Amino acid sequence: MGLSSVHINDIPEVGGLSLDVPLDAAWLATVLDNTDFEPQGEPAGRANLRLDRHGTAVTLSGTVEARLRSECVRCLSPVPISVCTEFTLILEPAQGSSLHGRRGEVELSEENLDVDLYENDRIDVGWWVREQILLEAPAHPQCPQGCVEPVGALTEPPSGGGDASEVIDPRLAPLKQFTQRISNKKRK
Repeated sequence: MGLSSVHINDIPEVGGLSLDVPLDAAWLATVLDNTDFEPQGEPAGRANLRLDRHGTAVTLSGTVEARLRSECVRCLSPVPISVCTEFTLILEPAQGSSLHGRRGEVELSEENLDVDLYENDRIDVGWWVREQILLEAPAHPQCPQGCVEPVGALTEPPSGGGDASEVIDPRLAPLKQFTQRISNKKRK
């Protein structure tokens, strides 16, 4: 089971609403679809959230922890990623908001920087948890202790008596060919 939406009327005006929810791997895999991350372990994390209602505005705050896996951008090996973030969001109803329907055009004032919207009297808590995980996850995951061996690295000197210094990363071979063609044209 994962996080669902909460109707604004289910949030008491006094005392708020607390949620402490394990993030199961199946739910997390679904919400992380089309990203470079996948859940690791069961449960794959935990969301400890608080919703406080102030009329129609809602403050959503808490902590999110998730254990993920991705590929190292250097060696493509699986990399474990631990996400832990604390956040506070102010959510207002989309209807009647100065931000409604004009997200791409509106010039935000300082007081609107921490404000976002909810629709149909429902706070989609799962969506906000997903956003916090993706904001905290590294854009370029790397092996924590450095890569053992980069992709395409050669471990043996070339056969045929060549010098090991002549070995280049295969990903750079097109660049070497290009520079050789430029050099040959300049010689002519």
